Amino acid sequence: WGFRRCEDICWVKTNKSNATPGLRHDSHTLFQRSK
Repeated sequence: WGFRRCEDICWVKTNKSNATPGLRHDSHTLFQRSK
């Protein structure tokens, strides 16, 4: 769970920094893979 929380924060940070559809999709895939 700790890792998931860290990834969540990282994802939010990245999303805020670069709100790109492609990047968002990539992050989502990475998120699922990490799960």
